[in-house]
This record gives sequence, structure tokens and C-alpha cells, in this order.
Amino acid sequence: MDFGGNVTVGGAGWKKTYAIQAQFRAEQMEKVLRFTTSSECRMAELVRHFGDVEDAHRPCGICDVCDPGGAVLRLFRRPTPAERELVQAIANELRAVDYKAAGTLQRSVDPESRISRSDFDSLLEAMVRAGLIEIEEAEYEKDGVVKRFRKVRLTDAGLELQAATPVELLLSDGVVEEFGGRASEPVRTKNARAAAKAGGTPTALAVAPAPLSAKGEALAARLKEWRAAEAKRLGVPAFMVLNDRTLAALAQTRPANPRQLLEVSGMGPAKVERFGKEILELCGAAE
Repeated sequence: MDFGGNVTVGGAGWKKTYAIQAQFRAEQMEKVLRFTTSSECRMAELVRHFGDVEDAHRPCGICDVCDPGGAVLRLFRRPTPAERELVQAIANELRAVDYKAAGTLQRSVDPESRISRSDFDSLLEAMVRAGLIEIEEAEYEKDGVVKRFRKVRLTDAGLELQAATPVELLLSDGVVEEFGGRASEPVRTKNARAAAKAGGTPTALAVAPAPLSAKGEALAARLKEWRAAEAKRLGVPAFMVLNDRTLAALAQTRPANPRQLLEVSGMGPAKVERFGKEILELCGAAE
């Protein structure tokens, strides 16, 4: 078709060039999808994509990967004791080798398949964010087909990891309910139901929140009033100030200082700096 809108019969070789274009577009889409699930700094990946290799080693410090506690839409949680043991097993398995493929690594440390591949990948991503491991995308060709895999290797910090070593691990736990809606059921709930049907015990499960006391209910009500007013003042949805799960955790724990506030799931340094004073005042008034 020319610029005038006139259509003529093309040459016989159009299928070959079309197939090449289709493959190129598919590879581009795959790169975009890998970017959304990557455990590397978002800005660093973009910088590397456009050719700046030197600056690609500088994390931005503000994306959901660099600052998971300050993320707005994504939720993060701390690992269970069983998951922390698995982290140690991963570090121990990698000490004697340069790297292991992610699939091989899972079969080595979890031969009974106690957790799913997606849960294992989430654990690896948490270790990347904590600086314990590095993950490199790699590929090989077999029978004319290119297959991709991920190389997992320890960092210097990972080599020093012991069972008693304090480490900040935050595992991805879906998106806020206010944004995702009821249709997007959290992974932890699906795991719990699947384990219950099989008569087993979920291994990567967040503990259900305890019922709020009378003081907790009163604090939750005050936090909701403050959240609504703050959201209106800033012109943003309420969940961008505090999502429901974080609000409930605040009402449950009633933190008394910034350090305790940072221990609440969903309260990162940026959020504590921005809203910490008001939240602590509300929590203090509940005592």
C-alpha cells in the first residue's frame, strides 16, 4: 500500500521478511515482560538497555526493587522461619560452585518440592534485593531451539551469610487489594487452599492478622479518617497514603517510635519520613 492508499500485489518473498519482523516483535515483548518480573533496579536495567554500561551498576534507590518497603502498589512481607532456613540452604549450596541454574538449585535445596517455582523465584528475588545473590540471564541452544535459564551466584555478602546473620529480606506478596480488586486473589491464599486440599501445610504463607482489640479498632478508625483527609489533600487514592493491610498492622502493633514504625509491613523509609510524625501521634493518642 502506497501513501495514496493504492494496494498492489507484493513480491513472493514477503512471508520471509514478515516472519523476521514477527520474531523481532515477539522478542521485544518478551524483554518487556522480563523487565516487569526482574529483581534488578528498574532504572539500572533501563540505563543498560540504552547502552550505558557504567552507570547501570548504580541503583536508583527509589524503585520497588531498591526500596520495597516504600512501594505503593506492590506488597512485601518478611520471610517465615522455614523460608529463612531455605535462604540459608541456598547460600550453602552455592558456596562450592561458581553458579547454578535456578531450576537445578531448587531441586537441590528442595528435593521434596515443598514450595512452588513461583514461590522459590520470589525467595531468590528477595535475596537479590538483600544483596546476597546475583542472577544473570543466560541461554543455550539445543536441537536448534534457544532455551533461556537464569544463573544464580553468591555475592561477597552471601558468602558470609550464616543462620544467625541478621539480614533484611522482603518477599513480594502481590498488590494492594484496593488496586487489584477481589478478582486478583493473593498467591498466599491460593497456596493455603491448595495445601489444605492436599492435606499439607503451606510453607510460604503469611500469618493471618489477629482480631483487633477495642483500642485497636478505635485507632483503625482514626487512621482511616486521617488517611481520607490526607488523600484528599494530596489528590491521590487513599491506598497511596496507607493501604488497608498496613493500616490494620499499625492498629494492631501501635508503634511508638520511628524504628518500630519501620518494622511494620508497608512502612518504608520514604513513607515514614513523609507520614511518620502524624501516624505516631495517632498511635500515641490510642494509649
